[in-house]
Amino acid sequence: MDKTDLFGTDPEFRGRPLWSVGVSWNLHNESFVKACKWIDALKLRASYGLTGNIDQTVSSYLTATIGVNSITGDKMATLNTPPNDHLRWEKTASLNFGLDFSLWRNRLSGSIDWYNKKGTDLLTTTDLDPTTGWSQLTINNGEALNRGVELQLNGIILRPVNRNSLGIRALLNFTYNKNEVTKVNHQPTSGSEALLYYTLHEGYPIHSLFAYRFAGMVNEDNIQYFSWVGADGQIHTSDINSEEFTVDDIVYCGELDPKYMAGFTPEISYAGFTLSAMISYYGGHYMRARVEDWSSDGNQYGYYQPGEVDAFPSAYLNYWRNEDKTLYPANGYLGGQNIVGDYRYIDTSVVPADYIKLRNIVLGYEFPRKLCQQIGVNTLRMRIQANNLATWTRNNLGVDPEANNPTTGINLLSTPRSYTMSLSINF
Repeated sequence: MDKTDLFGTDPEFRGRPLWSVGVSWNLHNESFVKACKWIDALKLRASYGLTGNIDQTVSSYLTATIGVNSITGDKMATLNTPPNDHLRWEKTASLNFGLDFSLWRNRLSGSIDWYNKKGTDLLTTTDLDPTTGWSQLTINNGEALNRGVELQLNGIILRPVNRNSLGIRALLNFTYNKNEVTKVNHQPTSGSEALLYYTLHEGYPIHSLFAYRFAGMVNEDNIQYFSWVGADGQIHTSDINSEEFTVDDIVYCGELDPKYMAGFTPEISYAGFTLSAMISYYGGHYMRARVEDWSSDGNQYGYYQPGEVDAFPSAYLNYWRNEDKTLYPANGYLGGQNIVGDYRYIDTSVVPADYIKLRNIVLGYEFPRKLCQQIGVNTLRMRIQANNLATWTRNNLGVDPEANNPTTGINLLSTPRSYTMSLSINF
């Protein structure tokens, strides 16, 4: 029982019991399973519980920002939020079913779980009656659902008999998760607001990517426009921040969070040597990438001085290398200024974010016990590790999703390849 005082205004909502209950059945102790000699252990599990979460960025008190009037010099205050005596815990009810097993003298062991997590009383932006003095407010009014499966397998493919025999084992884990906003009482007031990644859309994943259907660059009277296809099927050249661009004109491109995650770790041992690797996979999600390819620059003085920016995108050359000047945004003398539209939300820059990464390869050697005794130590181990060796991506741009901001499409610094060597001595 946690009776937090962070809410403050109504003691009724301070207390939140956090509880769970579970049951398990050891099937391997039952007679109808004991007959299967290849089953070492078999257990069924089920649990249900309630957890809570507190968002300390939201207050139940009336809050205001104090400032100084620039004309009179008097102090002034701007109201930020009204009092909310119904502010309370966010709740998550979790239902889980699982199976643990061990087969063939522990040659194959692991577990599989199915879970259903329902979040209620989530703090979300909610539309209010304007006569209250507030058109919208963050209150406990949202709901979300997470469902998924988790699988873990441990396999001893070849069990070593002694130090000089070959041993092969592997570890595999896999996760599938689907999340969805099931209730949100806020409708975006404009198409541009609906494009923001933190705007929740009922019936879609919590972190969703929305964009507008890019129809190419349109030249009119020495002005370039980022044109878009509306819900009416017509091509428009107005700015997406205008009233002409509505919520109906946006398109769903995918979710930002991986839907599938997997890891594979094989290990081979022989004569004191151990060789292992770690491979990771993330898939089923999308990201914005290479957004700077659609940016532009330039004024009546040409490009900015090189000292004023770190680097110019190589995509600036696309405009000059193509005879058709409608394919890319204009760059250079005056061209970078005569552009209408927002390139950050075009659907062309949304690509699959699936990737496989070879995290590391580790080679270890454990010195013979006889040698250790001769030099007066209990164990002596040497280890060489190489990290971030290779990445395979699904997108055709060659962008590493781990070195890219998925919401803005801006390139980030990638983790460099590294090598370490260590010697472990136990006296």
